[in-house]
Amino acid sequence: MAWRGSGCSASPPPPASPRSGCVCGRLSLDPASLKAVGIQRAYALTELEPDVPRCLAQAGPLLERVAARMARDFLPV
Repeated sequence: MAWRGSGCSASPPPPASPRSGCVCGRLSLDPASLKAVGIQRAYALTELEPDVPRCLAQAGPLLERVAARMARDFLPV
């Protein structure tokens, strides 16, 4: 399994807790690979803005939107 990220090509991280999520710029792993390391849901900024240069330029507001989505998905009401 190849791990790609912001200059990260190390070994996979240790398994996360059963209810965990992660944020990335672009997601290249399938749900089974995420589940194998204990990640329930991944949130890619490119899901909100597929144009990579625009995604990079608007990273702050996109992260705020992802944080709100994560809160809805993971925090009890």
